[in-house]
Amino acid sequence: MTQKPKSLKDLKKKNPKANDAQISGKKMHSAIGSAKGNRTKGLIGGFGAAVALLLISAFFYIYSQGMTVKISPDEAAFSGYVTLESGAGWVSDGGQIYVLGSNYRISVHAKDFTSQVIDITPATAISFLEVMLRPKPASISIATDPVQDGIKWILNNKLVSTRADFQTELEPGEYQLVIDHPHFEPVMQLLTLERAQEMTFTVPLSRIQGQINLRSVPVNASVTIDGGPPIMLPYAGLLAGGKHVIQIQAPGYMPISDQVDVINTRKLIQRNYRLRPMQSGVMITAKPDFAQITLDGRSVNNGSVTTINANQNYHIEVSQKGYGSEKRTVRVSPGQTQELAFRLKPAMGQVNFSSKPRGADVLIYGKNRGKTPLTLELQALPTRVAFTRPGYRTSTTTIAAVANRPTTVNLTLLTELDARLRELPPFMTDSAGVELVRFKPDQKSFFIGAPRSEIGQLANEILRQVQLTKYFYAGKYEITVGQFLKFQPNFGGGQGNNMPVTGVTWTQAAQFSNWLSQKENLTAFYQINHNQVVGYNIYADGYRLPSEAEWEWLARKSRRPELTKYTWGNKKVITSSSGNLADENAKGSVPTYIARYDDKYALIAPVGSFPAERSGLHDMSGNVREWVNDRYSLAVPMKGKVAVNSFGPSIGEGNVVKGSGFRSASLTDLRAARRHQEHSASNDIGFRVVRYVYGAEDR
Repeated sequence: MTQKPKSLKDLKKKNPKANDAQISGKKMHSAIGSAKGNRTKGLIGGFGAAVALLLISAFFYIYSQGMTVKISPDEAAFSGYVTLESGAGWVSDGGQIYVLGSNYRISVHAKDFTSQVIDITPATAISFLEVMLRPKPASISIATDPVQDGIKWILNNKLVSTRADFQTELEPGEYQLVIDHPHFEPVMQLLTLERAQEMTFTVPLSRIQGQINLRSVPVNASVTIDGGPPIMLPYAGLLAGGKHVIQIQAPGYMPISDQVDVINTRKLIQRNYRLRPMQSGVMITAKPDFAQITLDGRSVNNGSVTTINANQNYHIEVSQKGYGSEKRTVRVSPGQTQELAFRLKPAMGQVNFSSKPRGADVLIYGKNRGKTPLTLELQALPTRVAFTRPGYRTSTTTIAAVANRPTTVNLTLLTELDARLRELPPFMTDSAGVELVRFKPDQKSFFIGAPRSEIGQLANEILRQVQLTKYFYAGKYEITVGQFLKFQPNFGGGQGNNMPVTGVTWTQAAQFSNWLSQKENLTAFYQINHNQVVGYNIYADGYRLPSEAEWEWLARKSRRPELTKYTWGNKKVITSSSGNLADENAKGSVPTYIARYDDKYALIAPVGSFPAERSGLHDMSGNVREWVNDRYSLAVPMKGKVAVNSFGPSIGEGNVVKGSGFRSASLTDLRAARRHQEHSASNDIGFRVVRYVYGAEDR
């Protein structure tokens, strides 16, 4: 089958002799008609494609996302272009991007600039985007002539490399490069770099010239530099930059080898060599083995060979504590070793021993050498001596006899009890948290109470002469609620744990004292039967209430030059440190108060809120009154009788309460001699505890 021509042109191609007479008019008309039909079909098809393209364009216009990209800086914009890396769409010549959807990737390019890839998401989709491209860095490669390791490449005052050459990439701009090697003159280069520039060059280095000045002792020495010919010293000359080996020699002396380094920051080398003579040796042995040996003032080892300079005098001294010393002078020929032996004699001294009391045994390193007074000849060395005597604490000391001069040792022995008392800590805290202060009474008698002539004196303040002789501990603070609760957990004091406990009877205070004694493994002071105190163990070392004599001694006499009227002294002036008294804050809750006095507390204050008085105890005046051990009695003592370590009368009406409290306001109540008769607990009565340091042993 003959294929129909698609156009007139095709027809002519297939019938090149169409104008010949062999083609009839009918056939010609038929062919022309067929060609017209094909052309019509072609026009229809092209029209359809155009319509389809318009429809697709309209679809993209309606549904595509458009974004304009601006390329910066201006130098990049000239050659810049954008490509679509992913997503359906195209990029127009003007940089407009059309894509379907909101997730796609573009790349931005420009000559001599670093391309940038950007991901567009729904969160970052915008209609206009400016992209700032970074210029491509310049690439530089610099070498030196000659090539040297350890060059410092300093770019804009910053050390960037120490390699033999310098290769890096830099942003376009101007730079100052310093090339520094210690053996060459520094070189500075100014670099002006453009983007994407490649720069390669070699920098010639110029070796520095230094100066060397050499001297020696002795002066007839010679020097060689880097193995060159010998040069007599002193010498001054030029020396190229770099490291050089120096050799110094002189007849009869030890050679010296040295290395110098001529660098651009130190071009002048100066040396003053001191050569040592050729060596000899000396070996010194001494008895005793631990003797100290010095050779010209420096220490040397016993029995060891010491190197010395030949043909030179040396001074030897051998000494040891407790022995006589010996000195010699030695001179040794070159290459020889001389041996010297020393034997020191013990140095002896006379020691005279005496003791109080006499008759103490004197033990030297455990060996009994006799009884005091005693004279012995001892070596002049530190010597351990012990003095012993029955009933007394052994005393050990170290003495040192002095050669050819008598020495006297006098010693006073302490009884075992006195020695133990002196070893006691001045402060301690027991297992219940009670802080104690140690006191040593001065053994002197004094009066408690007050004379009738004293202003404010009351009839019950009977003068009594007392004396305290035993060491005792006293509570630094009044017993607190927290401490009392450890003894009686169901106690309903209703106060904070750091408040002084109140509302306790005298018997409860005694029971607390016995409980604390048991807790500390001490002998109980109070003899209690059916909740009643029926007696005392006066030799017990357990806790108890202070006697009235002890209380007044603490409040008026301890660590004071004289007996005082108040805990703070004899002046009537009440200061802010006088204690928690009835001040302006207590107005309305007490019968009387101290005008213009403010201690910050209307009622009870925590223990220790005010400074300690002179004895080191707190609240001896103010806060709460305190139970003491004494029964209350108005019995007048016999004239001239001194009550020694008295615990008060054995019978009486109620018990004595001492001190002032937060309700006290009058000078009468603030006196340390003030005493109260009480039978029961009160919310302004507390207590503190004391105890003897030793009980039965200290009678």
